[in-house]
Amino acid sequence: MKSISLLLIILCVSLHVQSQTLTSLDSSNGFKEYKFGTSRSLVKLLNEEKDSDGFCLVYSGASGMSAFGCTVSKIGLAFDQSNQLYSIRILLLGAWDEKSISQIKQVICKSFGPITKSIYGKGGYSGVHKWIGNKVLLSLGTTSLPQIEDKMWYSVELMFSDIAKVKANSKAKKEVSDKILSKRSLDY
Repeated sequence: MKSISLLLIILCVSLHVQSQTLTSLDSSNGFKEYKFGTSRSLVKLLNEEKDSDGFCLVYSGASGMSAFGCTVSKIGLAFDQSNQLYSIRILLLGAWDEKSISQIKQVICKSFGPITKSIYGKGGYSGVHKWIGNKVLLSLGTTSLPQIEDKMWYSVELMFSDIAKVKANSKAKKEVSDKILSKRSLDY
């Protein structure tokens, strides 16, 4: 009975600590000076054109910016239909081995608590690890690079997203897609 009580106390304490660290993720409301809800007109873009995922480039390695102790190569921002910032994509400089990726995860876990969800081998990624707050989602994605001397290397990407806006954007994209598909079916 004592061991069950002790186990319940430990579980409650660990859940409380995790909720505090995820609260700090929510309170960040973005990454560095890039805050969710900021109007596109207030952000200096390096390039007005969007990449294939809908991100506009705002940073390209010029000043040695870092994220979780790692050098940042590029930062892209995504804006919703009302031109409000809702997602920040950060590409880390260089190629990373599994040990280095594990160290990055440890640093993030110290800031925001344990990983909430992990997905392996989906969507072209070798893995995606997520820290899910009430308002902010942080994803760490790795993509396989060519193997060198029998060692696997990966590119590493961090993404901070406004959960409510991501859900709304996904719903809006699905509605547009459904309209296109229904129109096509009427044409045939």
